[in-house]
Amino acid sequence: MTPNVRYRPGQKIQPAPPPPPAPSPNEGKAPGPVLKITDDSPLVKLLQSSGRTPTHPLTAKAAPALKKVTPVDVQKSEQAFRQAKIHAERGRLEETFKSLEKAYLLNPDSEKAALALSEILTVGGNPEFAHNLLGEFLGRHPESLPIRHGRLSLSRMLLAQLINEVGGWEVLTPEDVTRRKEGIEKIAAALNIDIDQALIFRAQAPALREQLKEFESKSTEIHAMDFEAKAEILDQLQSASDQLQALAASPRLADAEGQMIAAELKTLGKEISDKLLRFAESDSNPQIHSQVPLSKANQAIAEGRLDDALAYFETYRDAGCKELGNGDSEKGISILREKFQSAEAHFKNNNEAEAEKAVEGISRNLLLAHKFIEEAGAAKLRQANLAALAAWREEIIAEAQSQRENVGALDNAWDKIWRPEVTEADKILKSETIRLNLVSAVRARLESGKFK
Repeated sequence: MTPNVRYRPGQKIQPAPPPPPAPSPNEGKAPGPVLKITDDSPLVKLLQSSGRTPTHPLTAKAAPALKKVTPVDVQKSEQAFRQAKIHAERGRLEETFKSLEKAYLLNPDSEKAALALSEILTVGGNPEFAHNLLGEFLGRHPESLPIRHGRLSLSRMLLAQLINEVGGWEVLTPEDVTRRKEGIEKIAAALNIDIDQALIFRAQAPALREQLKEFESKSTEIHAMDFEAKAEILDQLQSASDQLQALAASPRLADAEGQMIAAELKTLGKEISDKLLRFAESDSNPQIHSQVPLSKANQAIAEGRLDDALAYFETYRDAGCKELGNGDSEKGISILREKFQSAEAHFKNNNEAEAEKAVEGISRNLLLAHKFIEEAGAAKLRQANLAALAAWREEIIAEAQSQRENVGALDNAWDKIWRPEVTEADKILKSETIRLNLVSAVRARLESGKFK
């Protein structure tokens, strides 16, 4: 797993929210009654008439309009929308929905009507229907960023609800946890979370590059800031770079058009990382300067230079462990390993609270660097052991062949293991089969990550 190393713990940057829809009823209050959406609802019929709900908006072409919208329709839609705002302000859930439904049926190309309607559907207990509504809108208007923002927010909410509803994580075996996580990843893919986020970032690329220009032009002022203010700026930029690099590697961007977008995101992420690295190298604050190896490690990972990344992480871990051990690096390494192993044991037992407690007081960056180093070491050891197993297999085959050629040279100990009536050739075959099966079993466990 590629660690998501950042300058220091902090909130990840999120895309700017879409324009706010009509005020929702019961805002700040307990949820109102659930809205009942029947199959014969005009809204359901309108969405069904589109004929499709696209699942891959990267390649989907704009679908035909649901209806021809006239100026009179637009005017009536605006009137219904204003009426919905009045109902919402008075806490009338059903009336708000009816007015917004009317506004949308009159003008299904209205972004604000679609967003407000999706919000009222969600408040009324129909988030899946709201998600489908926004997905259908994107099928006709794939360029709409407010709608894409809205669907992304709904997707994350639905995924979080799913994770909370299944529950029982603490009683699952590690294998069950893995299977459940794989299922959740498939649901996340079906909700188009990575696709929506990637397209939002792509649209924001010009604004992000303007921010980078401003960052460079004001670098002297930023260098002069106190640590907290400076670190906050660096945190936000590093977080954006991390997200861009992670999205660029998403399997959901594996098709031809997706790869083009992934390349754009990766390039932008590297631009941000390069500027952060130059800034950190020239900064006088030792806390900022100490993060240089982390930036270099991230760059190396993004470029596939894993050996270089390992060296940078080792440099960072050495410095961090020296501080952890009060000047004694070996002591610091020992403390880090002990706490890390304890946390991993708790995590395997699905006890995240105890895992967090086990590494309390150790920076997340140091833990991530250590994890990368440990996993890199395990991967190298696994490859060496796989090579040794291959050699062992060849030796077994060669030895058995030699024994077949000279059956009389077999040790009499075979007779103590197998019945005397078994022929020497049978014994050779059985011995070879057992040992080759052992090699295969060990190899299978190595390749599955069961042990090193």
